[in-house]
Amino acid sequence: MGIETLAVVGLAAALVGTGVSAYGQMQQGKAAHDAAAAQARMEEVRAAKERTQQIREGRIKRAQIEQAAATTGTGMSSSATTGASGVTAQAYGNIQFINDQASIGKSISTAQQKGIDAAGISSLGQGIAQVGGSIFGNREELSSIFS
Repeated sequence: MGIETLAVVGLAAALVGTGVSAYGQMQQGKAAHDAAAAQARMEEVRAAKERTQQIREGRIKRAQIEQAAATTGTGMSSSATTGASGVTAQAYGNIQFINDQASIGKSISTAQQKGIDAAGISSLGQGIAQVGGSIFGNREELSSIFS
């Protein structure tokens, strides 16, 4: 087997190896992207559950205040009304906090997904650069083969 054949085989192996490596890294990036998207969906579900819990607890507390006020005969008093309104306001404040956290979490997830995509592109670029370096490093052998 001549040196020319070995050079061609080596270059072909480098090309195939780089292609397989790039494909594997792209698949790894896709899997990481999918995992980040699933994590974001899980956070959305958690936030929805927390919002529902806040509404439920707020309604229970408000009903307890109204029941206690009705039982004591102060159902229409300003303190009973203020207390019930305060419970509702607190629940809505908690829901807003949950919404803010969910929004921040979504922003973080989006940024992570963009980072994963960029890493995949970078990896592909490195593979192409390796092939180019292989070709450039073996340019004399290659030119002698084709001349």
